[in-house]
Amino acid sequence: MYKSVQEKRSFQRVECRNLVRFKLKDSAESEGCLAHDISDGGIKINLNEFVPLNSEVNLEVQLATQRIVDCVARIVWIEKMPFMDRYQAGLEFDNDRLERNAKIKIHGYTHPRQ
Repeated sequence: MYKSVQEKRSFQRVECRNLVRFKLKDSAESEGCLAHDISDGGIKINLNEFVPLNSEVNLEVQLATQRIVDCVARIVWIEKMPFMDRYQAGLEFDNDRLERNAKIKIHGYTHPRQ
C-alpha cells in the first residue's frame, strides 16, 4: 500500500513545455532546456548535466511567443531520469530578486483569465 505524501507546495503548478535558457551563476555559457511545469514560486526543468543542490542559476523562461521572463532561481531538488543520461530539477525562484514585472507575467501565465 502506498503512503500518503503531504503536498508541500504553496503555489498552483501549471504543466507546460516551454523553452528555457539556463545558466549557472558563475558560468559564461548557457544551455537550452525544456520546462515541465511552472508556478509563481518555481519551475521544473530537464537538464543534460547534474547540477548540485542550492546552485544559483539565471533563467530566461519563454512564457509565450513574445513573453520572456528573466529569473534568478536555485536548485531545490534534482534526480536522474530513468534509463536516460538526463536529469529533472526543481528550481525555486528568488522572489527577492524577481522583478515585479516578471512576477506579474508568471502569475498571468499560471492563472489565465477564463
